[in-house]
Amino acid sequence: MSYDVRIFPLPQTSAGADPASISMQGPQGANNFVGVSFSGGGSRALSAAMGQLRGLRALGVLDDVFFLSSVSGGTWASALYTYLPAAFSEDDFLGPVVAPQRLRASTIGQLPPNNLGSIPPQLSIENVLSTLVSLIEQGYSADSLWQGLVGTYILQPFGLWNQNFNGYPDKYYSLSKAFLKLNGGILQRNPKLRAKQFYVMERNRPYLVMNGSLVSNPSVDGSQLLPFESTQLNLGVRSVFPSMGPNGQDIGGGLMEAFGMGSAWQEDLKDGRVETTVPARPFSLCDIAGISSAAFAETFQAKFPWLDLLVPAYPYWPVYKHAAAKNAAYSYEFADGGSLEDTGIAALLARRLPNIIAFVNGSTPLQQTGNEIVVDSQIQLLFGITPTTESLRRKEIYRKAIPNDDVTFTQVFHSGDYPALVQGLWKANSAGGPAMFTQTLTTKANPNFGVESYPVRVLWVYNTFVQNWYNLLDDSMQWIVDWTLNFPNYDTVLQLNLSATEVNLLANLSCWNLQTNAKMVLALFNG
Repeated sequence: MSYDVRIFPLPQTSAGADPASISMQGPQGANNFVGVSFSGGGSRALSAAMGQLRGLRALGVLDDVFFLSSVSGGTWASALYTYLPAAFSEDDFLGPVVAPQRLRASTIGQLPPNNLGSIPPQLSIENVLSTLVSLIEQGYSADSLWQGLVGTYILQPFGLWNQNFNGYPDKYYSLSKAFLKLNGGILQRNPKLRAKQFYVMERNRPYLVMNGSLVSNPSVDGSQLLPFESTQLNLGVRSVFPSMGPNGQDIGGGLMEAFGMGSAWQEDLKDGRVETTVPARPFSLCDIAGISSAAFAETFQAKFPWLDLLVPAYPYWPVYKHAAAKNAAYSYEFADGGSLEDTGIAALLARRLPNIIAFVNGSTPLQQTGNEIVVDSQIQLLFGITPTTESLRRKEIYRKAIPNDDVTFTQVFHSGDYPALVQGLWKANSAGGPAMFTQTLTTKANPNFGVESYPVRVLWVYNTFVQNWYNLLDDSMQWIVDWTLNFPNYDTVLQLNLSATEVNLLANLSCWNLQTNAKMVLALFNG
């Protein structure tokens, strides 16, 4: 048995070159297309993203978002939101909009049933280790353990993790049932596959890009990380990295349909299709969400050495100019998206989105130290600026200060535009309001991510303390906030198992930020 898999070589970088960009209609016209990026950051990023999705929905624009792009904990939230089964209430999932002055100490620790925020309280060290041991006893391979944990705690509560008789996931993922059944679509080309073997979107949702990293040569310590992404339709390394893999193999150069991940190329077919082997098991939502958040696998492996080889690994072959004919599938290791580009904005720029809301849900508070306005080092890297000591003070240990030891590797904006951004964020926040600032920029071409130079409008929304929100709380709620460790910049690793109170506080703040600056948000949707 073999699979008929469509491939998409991508020497082009325009949105139209991505087949999914033209398979869905945008809200109005190109000038109104809006992309939203959710940064990484574990449970903190998930909680903030829940509030931000809630806020966009309350403003009536969530259904008009064209693309979502996410990293790590942001992917946990966005994948669940995108594939949320129709049986689950969206009101419960995102939680109610509550004015800060109506928050009460007696209810702040409560979550609705089936709420996205119910995930972090389950992620204690004890639960994680117990589940990993259970998966090992089931016979899970070491390089699939983290994905099994993501399936158990992130996806299973929402019906998005089904297991076969070996305990491994038994479903692929795609766009919709209608898409699967299109003339010339996946099911017609692969008659032994059935729609029930795929997770599909059951609601109207934006197009989703889930971001991870591929380790270019796992046999060599310190080898470069390359941007790896998956959408509802296809996945891979978009840009070409010739001779960078093991034994001089090419890497990347386009995307393949997601259900082909883990296969080996066999021969070229017509019309941009190839025949592949059948993967050993379906590449499922737990796999891409596990890759996107793989930093936690690295962290647990470092802390508990008996969890050897916890890092995800999969067979992968290059798409570029049918290079698979001379480059066999190789089992590459995969790293957290945040180990390379933690904001998720580069994937949207690769698709030439004209309007972007960038939610930077990091652990570094916005502050002024001496003459420096301190922001997360990931923002500095986007502008090609060497991260400062202060910006790195709360950097996660798994992230290098400069990815691939090249300050330009993830640069997508011109350095000269950086001062206006940090000054704009500081001015807004020091006046008591949310750290939000809109910039019109011209991107700096970056072949690593397939980004061309073009004009873009970015609304930056930075996670930090907001005095005006705090002032609206009653005395008992202010006391709770005062005693909540690191609020709202919870530690990514040490505060993975946030309490319901910690989740609700951050989600409420993140939602309120958008509501109080509604005009800034709505301006992006009005062209």
